[in-house]
Amino acid sequence: MKIKPEFITNSSSANFVIKKKHLTTEEIVFIKNHLEIAILMDEQNGNKNLTKYASSWDAWHIEETDYEIKGYTSMTNFSMLKFLTEALNIPKEIIKYEKQSHDDWWDKIILLGGDTFPGWGVIEGEVTNQCIANLLPDLSHVKLWTSQGTYNPKNINKEVNKGARFVEYSGHGFEFGMGTYPPNDQNRITYRTCYLLGLHNFYKLPVVFFDACLTAKLNYELGDQLGLYGFLNIPMPVYGWYWVKKIGGGAIATIGATEVAYSFVGANGPEAGAGYLSLQFFEGYNVSKTLGEMLVYSQNNYLNELWKDHWTIEQFILLGDPTLMVGGGIE
Repeated sequence: MKIKPEFITNSSSANFVIKKKHLTTEEIVFIKNHLEIAILMDEQNGNKNLTKYASSWDAWHIEETDYEIKGYTSMTNFSMLKFLTEALNIPKEIIKYEKQSHDDWWDKIILLGGDTFPGWGVIEGEVTNQCIANLLPDLSHVKLWTSQGTYNPKNINKEVNKGARFVEYSGHGFEFGMGTYPPNDQNRITYRTCYLLGLHNFYKLPVVFFDACLTAKLNYELGDQLGLYGFLNIPMPVYGWYWVKKIGGGAIATIGATEVAYSFVGANGPEAGAGYLSLQFFEGYNVSKTLGEMLVYSQNNYLNELWKDHWTIEQFILLGDPTLMVGGGIE
């Protein structure tokens, strides 16, 4: 079971607070029973059962309100993080992400792009990146563009390792990477799954939007990567999921396409398809609290402002927690 707390505190008041809106009825019962039974067993067994969490439970108290569950303890040697992650199976990355203070790395977006379709008269990826940057004036903008010679695997890893709140990529994508072109040049510069080994950003985890094809393909298998479709039916983690599951870094969440995507980009910005959805996603940041709200905002705006493009709306999915507070604890 995965339970995501709205925020965790370690003060003299509540040691943890879990908003009930994030829990099912069964999860609420589980938390209350788990802690109450743990206390009872600990007392009966001479404190042998849960010593890795605490040496004494005599100051423990659970309080349930209409909106949240609170846990209190006066124990100074109680490892709340260890208890939440091991006993309640809450992902440690989620807890740390939402507790972090707003350091310099947090107020930054990394923009990756180039000439998606060389020779078409517009440097599509960079135009899309710039439109998104214009929507987020309060964030610093790190642009890794092919036109500037800065878009390459080394620089991507270098900047992501410094930390960022968001990464936006606009270009071509596939099940095991992404790649785009220098202006009017057919020599594509790729960033493949294997390059993720160079990411060591630890808990400085961005939300990544892949304005590209196939980065979140479902039912991806080894045979697909080798061009042997229908054979070697061995499940493989797709590129977007590799970012999330990367140990020691990567992303807190990614948004990508399950199939081949399309995008129309003019001189003034995206006009339809994946690029327009990405633009609406980042516009939604200014009026949303959670990651899921941002994605829903982008989908609704797309449908209301353009047309019923079910292909684009249905193929872009979130690999991550939709209740994630993208502001790191926005009230």
